[in-house]
Amino acid sequence: MGKEKIDGISYKKIFLSNSFNLDRRSDQFIAFINTETFNLDIIYYTIRELGKSFSGAAHFKDFKILNGINIPQETIVKWRPGGDSVVHRFKILKLKFINKQDVNQDMFFPDKNIKEDYYQFF
Repeated sequence: MGKEKIDGISYKKIFLSNSFNLDRRSDQFIAFINTETFNLDIIYYTIRELGKSFSGAAHFKDFKILNGINIPQETIVKWRPGGDSVVHRFKILKLKFINKQDVNQDMFFPDKNIKEDYYQFF
């Protein structure tokens, strides 16, 4: 998908979908990976599951590492990547894991039993 600069920050764009057979019924996403921090700063999405489609861009901000997991403390939803109009804003004021056993690492990493070529990057 190439690269794009938004608000002075360079991003590598990766196309994602919930289907290998892309058509008008498939949900589609563009992940904007910050080329300096490698954080997923923005996810631009088009969701079509409910018969109608809608699009938006979730901007992730203020990353903090908690129990080894890089978690954005704020999510700002806009109509498009880098847009001015804010649709929603979510802010994590406090997040605490009781102990490391509460963090299921398998939720954050690919299944080791799936062949590497299953994950396709465009």
